[in-house]
Amino acid sequence: MLEKKTSVKERQLYHGTREANIDGICKINYDWRRSPQRYGKSFGHKFGKGVSFTPQVSYAWHYGDNVMVQTKVLESRSVIGDSSMTVPPESYDTSKNSQQTVIVKYEDDDFFP
Repeated sequence: MLEKKTSVKERQLYHGTREANIDGICKINYDWRRSPQRYGKSFGHKFGKGVSFTPQVSYAWHYGDNVMVQTKVLESRSVIGDSSMTVPPESYDTSKNSQQTVIVKYEDDDFFP
């Protein structure tokens, strides 16, 4: 990412999920394309069709079976996302909600559980 961007920060964020998903996440990382087939109940993609994270433990706690995965997430430039966003606009790598409680990533190499 540093080769493509001028500034990159690594954040420790949380992803709420079901306990049954932990083994798959640890083995193959997150994959929003497999939800809900693999992960069961899906909460939608309100701020972009990628993998959602949050900096707030209490926010992640409400998803899945009250199981969270702490994840290293790389972020350079972000934009406010919406449900139709399949990738962020050119030169952006992340979408968020306006309160910055939801961070959506699209590239598999941008996060590591």
